[in-house]
Amino acid sequence: MRIAVSAPIRQSMGSLVEEMLPDCTIDWLEDMTPQERMDSLTRADIVLSRNIIGDLSKKEQALLDSPKMVQTTRTGVDHLDFSTLPKGMPLYCNSGGWARGIAESACGMIIALNRCLREQLRDLQQGNFHILGYHQKLLSEQTVLIAGFGGIGQAVAEVLAPFHPKLLAISRHRPESDLLDGSFDMGHWEEAVKQADVLVLAMPCTKETEGLVDGYILSHEEGCHDCGRSPGSPDRP
Repeated sequence: MRIAVSAPIRQSMGSLVEEMLPDCTIDWLEDMTPQERMDSLTRADIVLSRNIIGDLSKKEQALLDSPKMVQTTRTGVDHLDFSTLPKGMPLYCNSGGWARGIAESACGMIIALNRCLREQLRDLQQGNFHILGYHQKLLSEQTVLIAGFGGIGQAVAEVLAPFHPKLLAISRHRPESDLLDGSFDMGHWEEAVKQADVLVLAMPCTKETEGLVDGYILSHEEGCHDCGRSPGSPDRP
Protein backbone atom coordinates (compact mmCIF):
# COMPACT_ATOMS: atom_id res chain seq x y z
CA MET A 1 0.00 0.00 0.00
CA ARG A 2 1.37 3.41 -1.01
CA ILE A 3 0.21 6.43 0.97
CA ALA A 4 0.88 9.98 -0.17
CA VAL A 5 0.78 12.39 2.77
CA SER A 6 0.10 15.92 1.57
CA ALA A 7 -0.24 17.40 5.05
CA PRO A 8 3.05 19.01 6.20
CA ILE A 9 3.32 16.87 9.33
CA ARG A 10 6.51 14.86 8.85
CA GLN A 11 8.52 16.75 11.44
CA SER A 12 5.83 16.56 14.12
CA MET A 13 4.23 13.18 13.39
CA GLY A 14 6.35 11.39 10.80
CA SER A 15 7.82 8.75 13.10
CA LEU A 16 4.39 7.99 14.59
CA VAL A 17 2.80 7.56 11.14
CA GLU A 18 5.57 5.25 9.97
CA GLU A 19 5.37 3.24 13.19
CA MET A 20 1.61 2.78 12.80
CA LEU A 21 1.92 1.78 9.12
CA PRO A 22 5.05 -0.37 8.95
CA ASP A 23 3.92 -2.31 5.87
CA CYS A 24 3.09 0.79 3.82
CA THR A 25 5.24 3.00 1.62
CA ILE A 26 4.87 6.59 2.80
CA ASP A 27 5.44 9.42 0.33
CA TRP A 28 5.93 12.72 2.14
CA LEU A 29 4.89 15.26 -0.48
CA GLU A 30 6.35 18.14 1.52
CA ASP A 31 9.85 16.82 0.75
CA MET A 32 9.26 16.34 -3.00
CA THR A 33 9.71 18.43 -6.11
CA PRO A 34 6.55 19.47 -8.02
CA GLN A 35 7.00 16.67 -10.56
CA GLU A 36 7.68 14.07 -7.85
CA ARG A 37 4.50 15.16 -6.07
CA MET A 38 2.46 14.69 -9.25
CA ASP A 39 3.97 11.25 -9.83
CA SER A 40 3.31 10.23 -6.24
CA LEU A 41 -0.36 11.26 -6.39
CA THR A 42 -0.79 9.24 -9.57
CA ARG A 43 0.75 6.09 -7.99
CA ALA A 44 -0.80 6.42 -4.52
CA ASP A 45 -3.44 4.06 -3.19
CA ILE A 46 -4.37 6.56 -0.46
CA VAL A 47 -3.89 10.31 -0.11
CA LEU A 48 -3.90 11.73 3.41
CA SER A 49 -4.61 15.46 3.51
CA ARG A 50 -5.11 17.96 6.28
CA ASN A 51 -6.63 20.59 3.98
CA ILE A 52 -7.05 19.65 0.32
CA ILE A 53 -7.22 23.28 -0.80
CA GLY A 54 -4.17 24.29 1.23
CA ASP A 55 -2.10 21.12 0.80
CA LEU A 56 -2.47 20.61 -2.94
CA SER A 57 -2.25 22.83 -6.01
CA LYS A 58 -5.08 22.86 -8.56
CA LYS A 59 -3.05 20.63 -10.87
CA GLU A 60 -2.51 18.17 -8.01
CA GLN A 61 -6.18 18.26 -7.04
CA ALA A 62 -7.06 17.21 -10.58
CA LEU A 63 -5.25 13.89 -9.95
CA LEU A 64 -7.33 12.91 -6.93
CA ASP A 65 -9.51 10.49 -8.87
CA SER A 66 -6.49 8.17 -9.24
CA PRO A 67 -6.17 6.99 -5.59
CA LYS A 68 -8.63 4.50 -4.10
CA MET A 69 -9.15 6.80 -1.12
CA VAL A 70 -8.64 10.49 -0.30
CA GLN A 71 -8.78 11.03 3.46
CA THR A 72 -8.96 14.49 5.03
CA THR A 73 -8.35 15.03 8.72
CA ARG A 74 -11.03 17.71 8.77
CA THR A 75 -14.44 16.91 10.23
CA GLY A 76 -16.41 18.51 7.41
CA VAL A 77 -15.92 19.03 3.70
CA ASP A 78 -18.53 21.74 3.03
CA HIS A 79 -15.71 24.27 2.49
CA LEU A 80 -14.66 22.46 -0.70
CA ASP A 81 -15.78 23.56 -4.16
CA PHE A 82 -16.66 20.17 -5.61
CA SER A 83 -17.19 21.65 -9.07
CA THR A 84 -13.39 22.07 -9.34
CA LEU A 85 -12.54 18.57 -8.06
CA PRO A 86 -12.63 15.27 -9.99
CA LYS A 87 -16.12 13.79 -10.02
CA GLY A 88 -14.79 10.32 -9.25
CA MET A 89 -12.73 11.38 -6.23
CA PRO A 90 -13.31 8.85 -3.37
CA LEU A 91 -13.35 11.40 -0.52
CA TYR A 92 -13.59 10.53 3.18
CA CYS A 93 -13.79 13.07 6.01
CA ASN A 94 -12.84 12.71 9.67
CA SER A 95 -16.44 12.72 10.87
CA GLY A 96 -16.57 12.86 14.66
CA GLY A 97 -12.78 12.98 14.93
CA TRP A 98 -12.83 16.16 17.02
CA ALA A 99 -16.16 15.40 18.70
CA ARG A 100 -15.10 15.65 22.35
CA GLY A 101 -13.33 18.99 21.97
CA ILE A 102 -16.22 20.48 20.01
CA ALA A 103 -18.68 19.17 22.59
CA GLU A 104 -16.73 20.78 25.44
CA SER A 105 -16.63 24.07 23.50
CA ALA A 106 -20.40 23.92 23.02
CA CYS A 107 -20.90 23.24 26.72
CA GLY A 108 -18.63 26.16 27.61
CA MET A 109 -20.60 28.52 25.36
CA ILE A 110 -23.91 27.45 26.89
CA ILE A 111 -22.61 28.00 30.42
CA ALA A 112 -21.08 31.37 29.45
CA LEU A 113 -24.45 32.53 28.12
CA ASN A 114 -26.41 31.12 31.05
CA ARG A 115 -24.12 32.71 33.63
CA CYS A 116 -23.84 36.03 31.71
CA LEU A 117 -20.05 35.77 31.68
CA ARG A 118 -19.75 38.03 28.63
CA GLU A 119 -21.77 40.78 30.32
CA GLN A 120 -19.92 40.39 33.61
CA LEU A 121 -16.53 40.63 31.90
CA ARG A 122 -17.61 43.71 29.94
CA ASP A 123 -18.86 45.45 33.08
CA LEU A 124 -15.79 44.57 35.14
CA GLN A 125 -13.52 45.88 32.37
CA GLN A 126 -15.42 49.16 32.63
CA GLY A 127 -15.02 49.21 36.42
CA ASN A 128 -18.64 48.35 37.17
CA PHE A 129 -19.71 45.75 39.74
CA HIS A 130 -23.42 45.01 39.91
CA ILE A 131 -24.04 43.77 43.43
CA LEU A 132 -27.58 42.68 42.56
CA GLY A 133 -26.21 40.28 40.00
CA TYR A 134 -27.47 39.22 36.59
CA HIS A 135 -30.35 37.24 35.20
CA GLN A 136 -28.58 33.88 35.26
CA LYS A 137 -29.96 30.47 34.31
CA LEU A 138 -29.28 26.89 35.37
CA LEU A 139 -28.74 24.14 32.84
CA SER A 140 -30.67 21.81 35.13
CA GLU A 141 -33.76 23.96 34.50
CA GLN A 142 -33.40 24.04 30.73
CA THR A 143 -34.26 21.87 27.76
CA VAL A 144 -31.39 21.36 25.32
CA LEU A 145 -32.15 20.18 21.80
CA ILE A 146 -29.21 18.61 19.96
CA ALA A 147 -29.81 18.83 16.21
CA GLY A 148 -27.79 16.06 14.58
CA PHE A 149 -26.88 13.02 16.65
CA GLY A 150 -23.74 11.70 15.02
CA GLY A 151 -20.35 11.65 16.72
CA ILE A 152 -20.47 15.31 17.76
CA GLY A 153 -24.11 15.26 18.84
CA GLN A 154 -23.57 12.18 21.00
CA ALA A 155 -20.46 13.75 22.56
CA VAL A 156 -22.47 16.90 23.37
CA ALA A 157 -25.05 14.75 25.16
CA GLU A 158 -22.30 13.04 27.18
CA VAL A 159 -20.73 16.34 28.21
CA LEU A 160 -24.05 17.99 29.14
CA ALA A 161 -25.59 15.01 30.98
CA PRO A 162 -23.85 15.68 34.34
CA PHE A 163 -25.50 19.15 34.43
CA HIS A 164 -28.92 17.42 34.29
CA PRO A 165 -30.75 19.40 31.62
CA LYS A 166 -33.65 17.84 29.78
CA LEU A 167 -31.88 16.44 26.73
CA LEU A 168 -33.65 16.10 23.40
CA ALA A 169 -32.17 15.17 20.03
CA ILE A 170 -33.33 15.30 16.43
CA SER A 171 -31.82 13.74 13.33
CA ARG A 172 -32.82 12.21 9.98
CA HIS A 173 -33.58 9.02 11.85
CA ARG A 174 -34.97 9.30 15.36
CA PRO A 175 -31.97 9.05 17.75
CA GLU A 176 -31.80 6.45 20.49
CA SER A 177 -29.69 6.92 23.61
CA ASP A 178 -30.06 6.35 27.34
CA LEU A 179 -28.90 9.96 27.82
CA LEU A 180 -31.93 11.40 26.02
CA ASP A 181 -35.27 12.36 27.52
CA GLY A 182 -36.86 12.50 24.09
CA SER A 183 -36.03 12.37 20.38
CA PHE A 184 -37.47 13.28 17.01
CA ASP A 185 -36.89 12.74 13.31
CA MET A 186 -36.62 15.75 10.99
CA GLY A 187 -40.29 15.56 10.14
CA HIS A 188 -40.94 17.01 13.61
CA TRP A 189 -38.43 19.89 13.44
CA GLU A 190 -40.79 22.67 14.48
CA GLU A 191 -42.29 20.63 17.32
CA ALA A 192 -38.81 19.88 18.67
CA VAL A 193 -37.48 23.45 18.42
CA LYS A 194 -40.51 24.85 20.24
CA GLN A 195 -39.56 22.80 23.31
CA ALA A 196 -35.93 23.96 23.41
CA ASP A 197 -34.33 26.63 25.57
CA VAL A 198 -30.96 25.85 23.97
CA LEU A 199 -30.38 24.57 20.42
CA VAL A 200 -27.06 22.88 19.63
CA LEU A 201 -26.46 22.46 15.89
CA ALA A 202 -24.34 19.39 15.16
CA MET A 203 -25.55 18.82 11.62
CA PRO A 204 -23.47 18.86 8.46
CA CYS A 205 -24.10 21.81 6.16
CA THR A 206 -25.97 20.29 3.21
CA LYS A 207 -28.67 21.39 0.77
CA GLU A 208 -31.22 19.90 3.17
CA THR A 209 -29.94 21.69 6.31
CA GLU A 210 -28.76 25.05 4.95
CA GLY A 211 -31.02 27.85 6.18
CA LEU A 212 -32.98 25.53 8.47
CA VAL A 213 -32.71 27.76 11.55
CA ASP A 214 -33.11 31.02 9.61
CA GLY A 215 -36.24 29.62 8.04
CA TYR A 216 -37.69 28.80 11.45
CA ILE A 217 -36.87 32.23 12.89
CA LEU A 218 -38.32 34.11 9.91
CA SER A 219 -41.53 32.09 10.16
CA HIS A 220 -42.03 33.27 13.76
CA GLU A 221 -42.22 37.03 13.43
CA GLU A 222 -43.41 37.57 17.02
CA GLY A 223 -39.75 37.63 18.09
CA CYS A 224 -37.86 36.23 21.01
CA HIS A 225 -40.01 35.38 24.04
CA ASP A 226 -37.13 36.15 26.43
CA CYS A 227 -36.07 39.56 25.18
CA GLY A 228 -39.01 40.74 23.11
CA ARG A 229 -36.72 41.80 20.26
CA SER A 230 -37.60 40.98 16.68
CA PRO A 231 -35.63 38.25 14.82
CA GLY A 232 -33.76 40.86 12.81
CA SER A 233 -32.72 42.99 15.77
CA PRO A 234 -28.92 43.54 15.74
CA ASP A 235 -28.67 43.34 19.53
CA ARG A 236 -30.76 40.22 19.90
CA PRO A 237 -28.81 37.65 22.01
